[in-house]
Amino acid sequence: MRKSSYILAYTICFGIGAYAWRVKNSGITVATDHQVNGESARNSEHLGSYTYIKVGDETISQEDIDWEFKQHLDTMSDRDALTPIPDLGDRYAQELTPLKRALIGTAIERKLLFAFLKRDHTFDYEQPSRYMKCLAEWQETTKMAETTSNRADRDRIKARLCERSILSQYLQEKLFAEIKIEERDLLEYYKNHLSDFKVPEQVKIRHILAANEASAKTLKAQANSQNFEALARQYSIAPEGAHGGILGPFSKGAMPAVFEVAFHLKPGEISELLKSNYGYHIIQVIQHLPKQQRSFQEVRSQIEATVRRNRQEDIYSKWVEKALAAIDVTTPKAIW
Repeated sequence: MRKSSYILAYTICFGIGAYAWRVKNSGITVATDHQVNGESARNSEHLGSYTYIKVGDETISQEDIDWEFKQHLDTMSDRDALTPIPDLGDRYAQELTPLKRALIGTAIERKLLFAFLKRDHTFDYEQPSRYMKCLAEWQETTKMAETTSNRADRDRIKARLCERSILSQYLQEKLFAEIKIEERDLLEYYKNHLSDFKVPEQVKIRHILAANEASAKTLKAQANSQNFEALARQYSIAPEGAHGGILGPFSKGAMPAVFEVAFHLKPGEISELLKSNYGYHIIQVIQHLPKQQRSFQEVRSQIEATVRRNRQEDIYSKWVEKALAAIDVTTPKAIW
């Protein structure tokens, strides 16, 4: 039996973010590996549901991991819209191994922490009302997949949804509720991260986009500081034309290169014709905004969210350490 000394990555959703669980270094193998506990795998199909991980009294089978893997791929994209990929043989299996290891880490994380919270007798995890949200979500999910999901699939979905829900409730009520953030904490963070709150030079412009050079030349000949907005509303084919062609404020590098000329024009000045892949542009500068340091009050809510998240991550990591020390995690075994 081995236990991982690595801390699981913090994630409220208990999703693929648990990759910090170094499965490989914990002795955990998956069907796509060429070695299982030191022995060569003759065929991944032989592993079936016999390769498993024990987390306390809970078992994670190879079948469970394969199901998680399929669910993950199904949520990533419309499989019918994917470009067909030729069979890559062993190479394809090797490409999938990191993802399967990540999914194993996620499953271990969820089972480990759920088993650990059940030992806290001050938390009534069996209270029926705690399961109302996850059961409603489960019913909606299985309704949409009713024609393809068998009972085992529906049971897996329910277990996963409700374990995540209970874990989230426990974190909010028992662990994160103790977080107290003082004003001095926020001020200290602000002083230590001043560079994070510097705003570079920016520019605000009006913009006309024409489909061809002839139209652009006609508009350029008509345009002046008084009628530019009206011309943009009437003739620009860009989406912002409906709003008088206003763009920004934006900083250097934030927009396509054609707009960089705006930083070299004076307020009210109109550019020459500028060609890009989109067509022909005419730009009028409205305002230059100098670089500045955002005040504490401007960024206070942002800082508070960051400080809170950092505290949550620290508390969560320590909780995982306690769970690892209390719950046995047994490496998988292959029965041939």
